[in-house]
Amino acid sequence: MLIPRFSAVLNRDRLELRGWRLTPTGARRLADEPALATVRALDLTGNEIGDDGLAALLASPHLGRVTELRLAENKLTSAGLRALAEAPALAELGELDLAGNTLGPDAIAVLAPLLPRLQILDLGDNRIGDAGARALADAGFRGEELGLAFTDIGPAGLAALVDGGALARTSGPSLIGDPLGDEGAAIFARLAGQTDGFSSVDLGWTGLTAHGLERLLASGVFSRGISHLGLRGNPLGEAGLRVLATHPGLPKATLHLDDVPPALLAEIRARTRAIVAPPVADGRVLACPYCYEALDLATAKCPHCRLDATRDAPTDENADRLRDAPRRPCPHCGGAMHARYASRCPHCARWAVSADKIARDGAASARSSPPTS
Repeated sequence: MLIPRFSAVLNRDRLELRGWRLTPTGARRLADEPALATVRALDLTGNEIGDDGLAALLASPHLGRVTELRLAENKLTSAGLRALAEAPALAELGELDLAGNTLGPDAIAVLAPLLPRLQILDLGDNRIGDAGARALADAGFRGEELGLAFTDIGPAGLAALVDGGALARTSGPSLIGDPLGDEGAAIFARLAGQTDGFSSVDLGWTGLTAHGLERLLASGVFSRGISHLGLRGNPLGEAGLRVLATHPGLPKATLHLDDVPPALLAEIRARTRAIVAPPVADGRVLACPYCYEALDLATAKCPHCRLDATRDAPTDENADRLRDAPRRPCPHCGGAMHARYASRCPHCARWAVSADKIARDGAASARSSPPTS
């Protein structure tokens, strides 16, 4: 457990303690801090505070009016969320991140009192399924951002969200890894009559085929203002790529695709921008330095381990070599880095100084240096 000096990490009304491994004990110590009264945005991502730690924090007499709360990867359960719904300090809450916990569909019913006033909600990596999606729509969520990646929502759950109006005001839902298929694509296409336009939509790894893609483009759901469209991990095949190369409904958006034959890629890029993930077979792999999964060049947060990996991601002839790479300590918290190339510590989430600085000045000197940006 790492407890930072509160004064050192409090930035006006924002307190960011990502990856400090507070655990329930650290959360209780944080609850005793009088300076919590000034905090409006609180980021506790990756601290494993659990239900007991969350309850202690929300019961703090010092906690002020929090408007942004990030609780991703904290081993929370549906039972523990009752403290969220009942906390007076969250009466003005507008942004809530619960990604990567152990929540099921019953969690949505617990959160129901909060949902109508939330503008940003991330439930990614929680298996809420179709039942949770229906509960989300019924609870009256009408926010601007909704993260539903890897939540096991299928066509029936998506239909409940679409028909219930839960997606109409969003800037673009993230549905990565949800088993939607072409049936889900047809349901998503119904949003064309509800929205003024999405800025970004990610349908990667949803089972979309050429048929579903053609239906989406024909619906006009992407015709207004979209800047990014994620299609990676889908069985589009050559037929799907030809749809992108020829369909009149293709938006002027940046497409995120798997490997594309050069001739087809040239046709697609003649119409719009496309970012293509490097194929593993060509000997160059862009890999997340924390979980070693292959990444798209444009990925800001690894979809597998959810850490911000863009600046760290190494390109190596063989990503497996990273598993055996020497692991140097983070100069800020001393935790072992997951790869010798990584520049962001997975424990304290700070940018580590460069390896050459450590070699030149020594680890002791590096520990006292401010994080690089």
